[in-house]
Amino acid sequence: MYKDLFDEKKQMEMRDFFLNIAAPLGKTKTYFKNCEITLPSCPSVCIVTEGKVRVSLYGEKGLDKLLHFLIPGEIFGELNYFENVEHNIIVFAKEDTTISIVSEDILNSLLKEHPDYYKYFIHSISRKYFLSLCHISDILFHSSISKVANTLYRLTCLNSSCDEDKLTIPISLTHQELGTLVGCSRITVTRILNTFKKEGIISSQNKTLIIHDLEKLKAYIEND
Repeated sequence: MYKDLFDEKKQMEMRDFFLNIAAPLGKTKTYFKNCEITLPSCPSVCIVTEGKVRVSLYGEKGLDKLLHFLIPGEIFGELNYFENVEHNIIVFAKEDTTISIVSEDILNSLLKEHPDYYKYFIHSISRKYFLSLCHISDILFHSSISKVANTLYRLTCLNSSCDEDKLTIPISLTHQELGTLVGCSRITVTRILNTFKKEGIISSQNKTLIIHDLEKLKAYIEND
């Protein structure tokens, strides 16, 4: 299912557009690891050109829910550009990160001249919409172990690098981050990951997860 929802070719085309066509039109800013990336006050789109960011939803009492990570060629702020409304979204640099901020006027001119470029913005928005649906489905219908398996599988479809016998998720995840993303405690996530490691499904290196047996991982989802 995820291979269809997060089509690799479409994702690559989207990232290529934002990196090579849209990003050069913007102003570049660099943020150090763990720094908050302040969203521009005026409508614009921010493109990750180097590094990685994490995007969270926050509440009035300081609680937050990790929504997703963004890698080079992916964007945030597009809803603000199209709707000009504020959202309870907070963005942090997961590592040293550079972004390109493309203003409303420049985007308007670009899209007026090339209306076919709208498809890349639509793909970005729909991709995040499907991610939100997946999170809701996990919370409502799946056990903790299935939620972790589901999340790891999604991450491989969203941004994996692979060779013949393994899939590497190129995002360093702490157990706390994975727990916040999944909706489980850090202790529960640690226990589940240890189970997967004992079964030879995954291994980890420098907080990077390597999936060795995708079929076994998917079985935890399908048999829930």
